[in-house]
Amino acid sequence: MLQPDRFKEEVADRLQCIAGIYCVRTFRHWGLYDRGHFIGIIAEGKLYLRTNAITRQRYVDLGMVPYHESDRTLRRFYQVPTHVVRDTRVLVEWTRDASAVRNTISQGPFV
Repeated sequence: MLQPDRFKEEVADRLQCIAGIYCVRTFRHWGLYDRGHFIGIIAEGKLYLRTNAITRQRYVDLGMVPYHESDRTLRRFYQVPTHVVRDTRVLVEWTRDASAVRNTISQGPFV
């Protein structure tokens, strides 16, 4: 596994073709944003993307889990499989889906 900051750089490099995508340091982790909208978390060498009831199923089908830290679980953010992170074309597709999800959610990110 790559060191956390190197992993963040790898993800950012793979997503540079999407205008408006950027990372912001938040305490120990990185937030992934699309034009100011929070769409992902990069933590401990893993990428988690925003999901909804429709997109979440593909993560679950691949055995992925929601983001969990200390005493809270963010069920809207699911871990992206390693094979997706390594395939730029697929990663871009999944990231665009996560960005589209932000327009369909009426509740906060911690549900």
